[in-house]
Amino acid sequence: MDSPFPKSSSAAGEGKIIARLQPDGVSGLETITYQYPLKLISPSKPAEDKSVLVFLLSYGGGLVGGDQVDLSIQVHPQAKLTIVTQGHTKVFTSTKPDIVTRQTLRAQVASGGALCLLPDPVQPFAGSVYEQTQIFKLANDASLCLLDWVTQGRSARGEDWSFVRWLGRNEVWTLPGDGDNGGRLLVRDSLILDSAQAHPQMKTLRESMHAIGIMGTLILRGPLMKSLGEFFLAEFAALPQIGARDWRSEDAKKAEVNEGLSAAETWRRDRLKMEKESGLLWSAALVRGCVVVKFGAPEVEAGRVWIGSMLVQEGSIDEIFGDHALLCFTNVMTTTTRQPLMETTDNTATSSPTPTSTARRSGRVTKAPAKFTPEPTTLSKRKRTSENNNGEDGENESPEDEEDPNVDDDLDASEVEQERQRSRKRKPSSRSAKAKKPALKKPKINGDTPSTTNPPSRPQTPAEVPAVAHALALNNLASLPSRPKKSARVAIAQPEGEGLYTDIFRSDDRPNEVATRWYHKYQADHAEALTDLVNCILLSAGCDQRVTEDDIRDPDNCQNRLADLQNVYAEEGITDYPLISRARTTRSFRDLLVGFFKSLVDVLHETDALYKDVQILENISRWVASMSSSTLRPFRHTATTIALAIQTALVKAAGILDGRISNYMQQLERTKGKGSKNAGLVESIQQNLTDAEHYRDVCKDQIQDIFDTVFVHRYRDIDAKIRTECVEALGNWIWMLPTVFMEPEYLRYLGWMLSDVMPQTRHEVLKQLGRIFKNHAEKLGHFIDRFRPRLVEMATKDSDVNVRVVAISNIHILKDSGNLEPDEIDSIGRLIFDPELRIRKAVLDFFAGCVNDSIEGKVEEIGGEDAIDELFQDQDEDDFSSPRSDWVSIKCLAELLAAYDTQLEEENPVEPPRSLDIAVDAIPAVAPETRISLAGHVLYEKIDQLKNWELLSGYLLYDHSSSASSKSATKGGSVETALRRAVAPEGREEAILLEVLASAVRSSLAAPAELEKSRKHLRAEGIHLIGPEEAARKLASIIPQLLSKYGAEASTAVTVLRLEHSLDLNVYQQLGQDATTYDRLLTGICTQFDRHIDRGVLAETTTALLHGRRYPALEETVDEKVSELWDKTINKLRQFDKSSELGIRRNLEEPVIIELGNILSKTSKLVMLKDCIEVLEADGQVEGSESPAIEVLIRIVMRGKLDQVDENLDDPEDEAASFAVKTCLFYFMWKVRALRDAVNEQRPIPALQIERLNSLRQSFVRNLVWTLSSRGTNDDLRLFSTGALCDLHVAFASVRRVIERHAAEGSDVDYSLINPLLDTVDPGLTRELIEIFTASERAYARCINRQLNNPGEDEGPIEHFSSDEEEDDEDEDDSNLTPVQKKRKELKAERVLCELTGKMVLAIVAKVFDQGAAGKIKKRMLRNQNKLGHNFKETLAYLVDEGRAARVRDAAAKAAGKKKRPAPAAAGSRARNKPAAAGNSSGAAAGKKQALSAEIITADDDDSELSDIEIEEEDPAAAPEPAETTELADDPIEDNDQDEGGNGDGKSKKDDDGDEDMDDE
Repeated sequence: MDSPFPKSSSAAGEGKIIARLQPDGVSGLETITYQYPLKLISPSKPAEDKSVLVFLLSYGGGLVGGDQVDLSIQVHPQAKLTIVTQGHTKVFTSTKPDIVTRQTLRAQVASGGALCLLPDPVQPFAGSVYEQTQIFKLANDASLCLLDWVTQGRSARGEDWSFVRWLGRNEVWTLPGDGDNGGRLLVRDSLILDSAQAHPQMKTLRESMHAIGIMGTLILRGPLMKSLGEFFLAEFAALPQIGARDWRSEDAKKAEVNEGLSAAETWRRDRLKMEKESGLLWSAALVRGCVVVKFGAPEVEAGRVWIGSMLVQEGSIDEIFGDHALLCFTNVMTTTTRQPLMETTDNTATSSPTPTSTARRSGRVTKAPAKFTPEPTTLSKRKRTSENNNGEDGENESPEDEEDPNVDDDLDASEVEQERQRSRKRKPSSRSAKAKKPALKKPKINGDTPSTTNPPSRPQTPAEVPAVAHALALNNLASLPSRPKKSARVAIAQPEGEGLYTDIFRSDDRPNEVATRWYHKYQADHAEALTDLVNCILLSAGCDQRVTEDDIRDPDNCQNRLADLQNVYAEEGITDYPLISRARTTRSFRDLLVGFFKSLVDVLHETDALYKDVQILENISRWVASMSSSTLRPFRHTATTIALAIQTALVKAAGILDGRISNYMQQLERTKGKGSKNAGLVESIQQNLTDAEHYRDVCKDQIQDIFDTVFVHRYRDIDAKIRTECVEALGNWIWMLPTVFMEPEYLRYLGWMLSDVMPQTRHEVLKQLGRIFKNHAEKLGHFIDRFRPRLVEMATKDSDVNVRVVAISNIHILKDSGNLEPDEIDSIGRLIFDPELRIRKAVLDFFAGCVNDSIEGKVEEIGGEDAIDELFQDQDEDDFSSPRSDWVSIKCLAELLAAYDTQLEEENPVEPPRSLDIAVDAIPAVAPETRISLAGHVLYEKIDQLKNWELLSGYLLYDHSSSASSKSATKGGSVETALRRAVAPEGREEAILLEVLASAVRSSLAAPAELEKSRKHLRAEGIHLIGPEEAARKLASIIPQLLSKYGAEASTAVTVLRLEHSLDLNVYQQLGQDATTYDRLLTGICTQFDRHIDRGVLAETTTALLHGRRYPALEETVDEKVSELWDKTINKLRQFDKSSELGIRRNLEEPVIIELGNILSKTSKLVMLKDCIEVLEADGQVEGSESPAIEVLIRIVMRGKLDQVDENLDDPEDEAASFAVKTCLFYFMWKVRALRDAVNEQRPIPALQIERLNSLRQSFVRNLVWTLSSRGTNDDLRLFSTGALCDLHVAFASVRRVIERHAAEGSDVDYSLINPLLDTVDPGLTRELIEIFTASERAYARCINRQLNNPGEDEGPIEHFSSDEEEDDEDEDDSNLTPVQKKRKELKAERVLCELTGKMVLAIVAKVFDQGAAGKIKKRMLRNQNKLGHNFKETLAYLVDEGRAARVRDAAAKAAGKKKRPAPAAAGSRARNKPAAAGNSSGAAAGKKQALSAEIITADDDDSELSDIEIEEEDPAAAPEPAETTELADDPIEDNDQDEGGNGDGKSKKDDDGDEDMDDE
């Protein structure tokens, strides 16, 4: 339908205001026009208003880079015009310095007229470029009040004069011919703030501003402003002079309060005090009849309060222009009231030059009435650029989130909703009985505005509401209400009702039937049917109020009537409504509601009423659009859902009309070609075509109308559900009608919403984009170029895993369509290493596609597929040792993995772990999973060549170095040579493929059910899979070959040794003839143990040997190998003992002590394999080293005594001592086992044996105490020694329990000689143990920025540390750490604390220390139980939960029963040959140690409380490696201060970063 109005001839950003004195003596608007992005609104004006008010606004909440605004103002004689703004004039960032945002204002004020321009300050964002020119031409007796001020930017985001350039110029002229024919310049005030031209002596613009946060200029001119100008000049003259001094006495100053100052003097005194405290500076001068006031302040609010108080105190502005002229100074007004501002519908102001009315023939306004009440949203506004920006799609640009510069931490929508969820789940505190202070800065979802004594008298943006509310509270003008109570009633679908609502929701009729009946009712009575429909919408929103037919017949009163209904609804306190209710009666509510309105539009379309009676849909849309802008969430959500459903049906109708038009055009062309004999048919078809085109135009207008009045405002609603529904609807419209909606002006909304704060909305955007990309990616080049970086960012860094998964699928579509850059392909391909399994699986197809692309290039490089097929046409399918065509795929896979791994290494370099950290079990020697192995597990599912791991092992075992230079004499030899050269591995590719091989082997043997499916699928492709038994045999033969080739390098040797973990040794246990194969494998493993000193290799070889000892048939073979290793290691140790005194620190050179540490590291591994008492107690056969090895090792422990710091030797010395401590500790645990066995069997123990053992034990304890006492700080060895001391005493304490049990059963064997072995820890060490624990506790608290509790009344004073300087140094070092390094340090500190705590808890439970009545250690440990995280809290729970020991004892009894009957192991005697580990757990080997410890402690003593606790202990602080840090890092740290001595409020707190930074990474 063609518009009856002519098109506008004004340009973008142009506006015009003409104010004239009306016949009734009141100022009014003759003309008000504007063009996007400028917006001018004049609210309804009471007759008593002193001037006409116009709001100067802009679409989207600010000016975007490149916006041009040109406003012309004309004030006729005696008229008065006031111009204000809704909030700060935000100037968004310019993409380039040469893209300038300009605003020009030209005003002409005739004789007797007056213009008041008091806007909010301009707020230029960082990187913005802004120029402002304001020119005023005044008659001699005209009046002007102009305020022009600018802020430093968004201080909440750290902006401080961070823009590129800001130019402001204000000129005041006399009118030409008014006393001066040419016009006379009175004032020209220019301000240039240029970051490139700062002060010569200051580097930045920020420095040159001298901490000023806002600066402004006030210009006053004319008779009406004379009084105000004189006021400023007088106050400036009254300012204290520079250097002036108050000579009065203090008593005289205090007496000033009682001197009876006048109100004006009191005000001046208070103002001067405020100026001094706030740092405000100002001046005033008279320039050619104009009073010019300059002011500046460090804070924006200080400047606002000052200038506002001056204007309010003098009173001229309020008296001449009315109180609405002072809207931006609401916080200093004490007598004004706020009136609701509504867009005018009854004056002559229009949005275009020609029309005189905004209403259509139906009575519906062109745009839905917009209420100037704060819309509850803190989401980012849309950003626009000029439409004539060289053809660029400027609509795709979006501004940064808006913030009030005075609010430092304004919450966004996600934070609001999350906080509400937390507050609902949080239990009420028993402490706080008093009312809590209402939260500021939180917009209400249901739109309730704060009730105030004197509400703000101007509209505010959502970001301004909290700041204004706070300012009002300070002035005793307002108090924020509490949130709606959770107990408020829920509005659900009405169980009873009549009319349309009942037909839709309570009848069994289909939606199209209900819609048809309503249309018939409408034909009979328009008003009645529409009344029924509107009431149905209100009921659907949970509102039981009604509208009448009179309301329907008065369309101009629609907004007021809805406001009344909204107020009543809000008073009822409803927080739930049918659309979101989870009641069973509302589950299908949305489907029924949406279905009806879609069916209604379908009925109107089919009957042509949609096009012939446009008032039907216009009247419905009027109410729906008005409700969609409500501040009440139920109204807004329900109306938006309905509007989107109507729009979807209209889009469907438009598609039908497009098809109809196309058919008519084709018929017309065919009919015209048949000559004039079909003239009648041609005319009929032409008429049908004309009608269809007319219908299509009507439909287009209706679609655009709903889009402009509903979608444009609701797609950025504060409610995530509404935003998500808008996104889903827009995606459907684009899918249904791409000819219209596949345009930048619509697609840009999807692009903007990619940055939504809520994951579900981002997920829906990506879902819709995926549908669009699949079919139209080639048409969306500009959109994809603009938003592709954001898509890549979401795929790689989004905090929500679901969002990342969908983003990856979209990126895959873009890759297939050729819309990805190489660096973006690499960014996504690297996600194959992501720690999150779902991400690795999501990117698997993308990565496989990259591999296939690489394969295609490699094949072309070799000579093409035909040449390769001809070369390998006769290849043996079972021969994996010769080159094969599959090797091309393996090579390409290796190249890609190596390239991505190198990129990650360069971006996030990982420092190698300290040897000392490994020695003291602070970190595992070998990471359980590397990123290559993580990738290998998922690649196994996709890459066929990995499912047959023999193929990969053949590639690795092949000698590529010699094959590349060989020449083939056969046909195609050149191709074969090219192939061999092309597939030869380079650099780290072999190491990477070894890890992939290990992952493939584990995957193939871990899922036998999937094996058969894979075998059937791959057999058809010529790939053969082997069964588990055959795999075990082949793997056992392959591992020695791999060790022979790759065993020289420690890193590759570790990977090959891991293959042994997957080996099913039952095959060799059952088939004795294969023992030689295993013996060959075992020899290779022992060779690696003997040749390497790398801690990772030693750990893996130890695990492999333990694996073999689990099988009785192989145990003897393994023990023989272990004995040989013991002999070699002890002989090397005795050579050191022969040549040096090993009990003295720093008597060896660094290379020598490092070599000694390497030998001791091997003893610490061998000691855990089997009973080593005989080996360590045997006398030496080497001259000069005749003492038993255990005595040598105990002497080496003494090297841990620190007497002098030596930076070069301290780490090697401590490392050697720690390995000696570990070896000795295992020795004593084997001795404890022997003692327990003797007691259980009631065998006497020789006194000489006990005496010798006690002597060794005392020497070991003495050396441990010397080691930990000689150190002033909690270094690694001190903590390790403390733990060993606890473990030693706990182990011997277990013997006491066995003796007591047998004594209770009537045993007459006297074991009193053992008592010296059961001594407790010296009480003199209590203070030192407390200091060690406290230091560990504080170290972890510093890492997580947690404040610890003070000592309780029954505790001693705060512990004193002798090394405060070192603690300070540690804090300073943290500033240089990356986030990943800080997290790694935090995890290590937590592990150290929890391990130490666990060992001390076991010692207390075992009653080996802290057994006095005071229980100092226990009290000290429990002080911060709830402050340092879940792991720490659970570790300490054994001290406070008496029932836990019983529960653990039951579990331990069951576990002990299972341990006595392992599947592959022997029973009875087999268990007695296991070693003990007392709480030490590190990697795979440590897992074995813990299990062995459990067997030692619990053998024949299932009722032991100590053994129960030791079995239960699972090392809660075990720090995962980088690939597994997520699980521990995501563990929330509760800060529940309800513990002893706590002073908190009992609330749960999170880390400052909420752990999101680590997830985005």
